[in-house]
Amino acid sequence: MATNGLNLEERETTFLAEGIAPQRARVLSDDERRVLGLSAEGLGRGEVADCLGWPTRRVRDCLAGAVAALGARSKLEAIIIAYRQGEL
Repeated sequence: MATNGLNLEERETTFLAEGIAPQRARVLSDDERRVLGLSAEGLGRGEVADCLGWPTRRVRDCLAGAVAALGARSKLEAIIIAYRQGEL
């Protein structure tokens, strides 16, 4: 099944039509949820790092972990999925 080029809703519709549940590996860690939430408010990595008093590398790693945990392809898609699942 090819889902390239489809938006999130089209991908979910395709998965559901074919009887395949979108992959959701695990819930977010507290750090991933915090970073993703601040990103959802429009803060960039540097601003999130400053807000939390963390190095930007830790913020980058948390974002990457959240994207992977939610089965997303981007930070924006991860934010949308997290909101829909009640994670944010």
